[in-house]
Order: sequence, then structure tokens, then C-alpha cells
Amino acid sequence: MRNERGAALMIVLVAIVGLTALAAAGMVITETELRASQNQEAGTTAFYVADAGLQQYLGTKVEATSTD
Repeated sequence: MRNERGAALMIVLVAIVGLTALAAAGMVITETELRASQNQEAGTTAFYVADAGLQQYLGTKVEATSTD
């Protein structure tokens, strides 16, 4: 009877360690995905800001040459 209790305790401890490892891995994956999403958003914003600046420059240049 005593040996069975020890075996049950070991099984429960192994299960808890395994679930803790899975939870930690899930947290790391979630953090990585969040950072990737933030980087993609920053890149998209930078692209559109640069595009708007270029369009404004080209529009100003076209207007300046067409009024001369």
C-alpha cells in the first residue's frame, strides 16, 4: 500500500511538471507572437508614412513645375 502511494505521488508530480512546462512554453510563444505583431504594425505604419511623404513631395513638385 505504501509503495502505491509513492508511485501515485510521483505520477502526480511528473504530470504537474509537464503541465507547468507546457504553460511556460505557451507563454513564450504568445510573447513572441505579440512582438512579431508589434513589429509588423510598426513596419506597416512606417511604410505608409513614407509613402504619404513621397506623395506629398511629388505633389508639391508637380504643382511647382506646372505653375511656372
